[in-house]
Amino acid sequence: MSAAATMALLFIPSDVTPFSFLSRSSMSPVRDGAHLSMSSIIDGPITLDGKVIRGPISPLSNFILVRNKDRIMATSGGIFLPEDVQTKSTEGEVVAAGPGQPHPHTGKIIPMDVSPGQTVLYTEYSGLEMKYCDEDMTMIKCHDVMLRYTGAMLTEENAEMCRDWVLVKLPPRQEVQEFTDGIVVAATVFKEDLPVRGTVVKVGAGRFTSKLEVMPLPVNVGDEVKFREYAGNDVTIQSEQYLVIKAIDLLAVLKDPENE
Repeated sequence: MSAAATMALLFIPSDVTPFSFLSRSSMSPVRDGAHLSMSSIIDGPITLDGKVIRGPISPLSNFILVRNKDRIMATSGGIFLPEDVQTKSTEGEVVAAGPGQPHPHTGKIIPMDVSPGQTVLYTEYSGLEMKYCDEDMTMIKCHDVMLRYTGAMLTEENAEMCRDWVLVKLPPRQEVQEFTDGIVVAATVFKEDLPVRGTVVKVGAGRFTSKLEVMPLPVNVGDEVKFREYAGNDVTIQSEQYLVIKAIDLLAVLKDPENE
């Protein structure tokens, strides 16, 4: 399927509301259940990948249009990276959201977890990148969103987990290891040094059933949990290391014998 055909399945241009009238404060609906929010007014023609379209795009089903934050252009040590190795940002502001996806068995619309104006963190390698009105944006599915937050920056306090995602705080790690011959090696090189346990600090509400009832997750805030190496997505929040992981990928809750 061509890129143009793929995009046609994700959204439709709307000719109901002029794009220049849309702002974060208005969040005017452009289709039943779909909303747009732009933090700034854009004058001139509306373009998609350099081509003029007839109106603002309106995501379908459970698709979300996200304005990406800037790419990571330098390492923590201040070394600037070439453009071809710069890390794509997986964090951004929700510009527009679809009305929700019908459940495959009942046809009932599964509610969306996010709304325009919120900032979201989504899984790497997901979505379709595009240039919308000369801005870098990505169209992603709702189930690819791990967490959402409002405010200038992500903190443990303002993080809200989506559906069955869990935020786990990892124990402090030794940054380097030194051998007897004086060779210093980064700790991330060693598989046995990868964290496989941590403390749950935030949990999502749970997944929807066919009747649109929410199934609670099997873990609670404060639980000590175990997971496999390389499971989940590493996230740094205010210089602290966390893991965002689906509840189904958690192996066990570690009981404290003293509290049993």
